[in-house]
Amino acid sequence: MTEYRWPWPLLQRLVLRSVDGAVAYSPGARAVLRRRGVRGEIPIQPFGVDPGEFRPGRPSPWRRRMGRGAPVIGWVGRMNLGKGLQVLLEASARMRRSHRLLIAGDGPQQDAERAHAARLGITRRITWAGSVPNRDMPGVYAAMDIYTHPAISRPPDWPAWKEQFARTLPEAMLSGVPVVGSRSGEIPWVVGRNGLLVPERNPFALARSLDRLTASHALRRHYGTLGRTNALRRFTWDAAAAGLVTIWRDRLARST
Repeated sequence: MTEYRWPWPLLQRLVLRSVDGAVAYSPGARAVLRRRGVRGEIPIQPFGVDPGEFRPGRPSPWRRRMGRGAPVIGWVGRMNLGKGLQVLLEASARMRRSHRLLIAGDGPQQDAERAHAARLGITRRITWAGSVPNRDMPGVYAAMDIYTHPAISRPPDWPAWKEQFARTLPEAMLSGVPVVGSRSGEIPWVVGRNGLLVPERNPFALARSLDRLTASHALRRHYGTLGRTNALRRFTWDAAAAGLVTIWRDRLARST
């Protein structure tokens, strides 16, 4: 979570200390709420994603645009340093297996990331999708063979930040795309053993994991299936609604 300037922290703490409890979307978010003053219970209920929109085998204009060839490794996000695109670019330059990159998003580091790719000599393998409307994102994931989210904690341009959920992870998992994430923030909690995890800020480890997946269609299918099962169980709107109903019913039963 982001740290804001004075007097916001004081106002936030006064409000949070006055509540009977709160609902957090991850263990890390719960720890932040606790530090900021919530004294009551803080059950965890993650966000939801629509499995009807994000699903395997969806028709994809982006897949047609990418055409046939080497496996497509994808990245989606706002181009801040914390989202780790620079780590993926460096990993791509170190990979041994042939691959292509599909990069969706924009942001303040956009020009710097493109310049970094040029310095690494990998520009020709990259398709820069730019900012994609939410309604078109299922087609972007459908064009990917692997999704990666190599976020880093406390980046230079956002020193108080670390990943607290990463909505793109369940979107990719519901789409049946195998996931490689860094061990930053809540990424290990979201992914668990249903994808591959690497140390943050480590393009060498990321390159090795991506080489493993690009080398094996069976391994990609294995982690794609695991990830989708994980997301269907934990990160759909039905799961979110059922979890909230259970939380409120439990609270109501104990207050009457």
